[in-house]
Amino acid sequence: MRHSRYLALSTLPLLFVSSWVMAGHKHHDNHDYAKVISVQPIVHTVTTRTPHERCRVVTTVQRSRSNHAAPIILGGVVGGVIGHQFGDGRGHDAATVIGTVIGATLGHRAAHRSNEPRTVVTERCRVKHVHHVKERVTRYHVTYRHHGRRYRTELPYHPGHKMRVDARPQLRHHRHRRHWD
Repeated sequence: MRHSRYLALSTLPLLFVSSWVMAGHKHHDNHDYAKVISVQPIVHTVTTRTPHERCRVVTTVQRSRSNHAAPIILGGVVGGVIGHQFGDGRGHDAATVIGTVIGATLGHRAAHRSNEPRTVVTERCRVKHVHHVKERVTRYHVTYRHHGRRYRTELPYHPGHKMRVDARPQLRHHRHRRHWD
């Protein structure tokens, strides 16, 4: 008996659904479709800043900025010390003077040799910000017709030629669905 009661209870919903389908009833999900009359994109302008580095090769001629007096004085002192090691009496003084003159002359030549121009190649870079302005569609103003009335709404996507609408009764001043004839 339990088995026949279970069988009867389990087939009852199946009979109900099949008779409903056979009678031509459709599943009603409270939605309908409306014809889209116009779609207007809502465009926002977006500005971005992008850094761009620009570099160039610069060739310059440089001269040494050394002190010209220092090598001459140093050469004269060293030459004088070396010259002082030679000779006696007045010869001693003459050797010191000659050593000083020769040392100063060598110092002068060395200073001019180090002051010869040299070519220097460097890369100079600078960053410049470039502004890009783009327009982006963020939403759409949609006007559609449903059951002879025109409505307007805002959607985050383009609905195409027809759109799904809620078929349940709406209040006249609903937030997303505005009506006008």
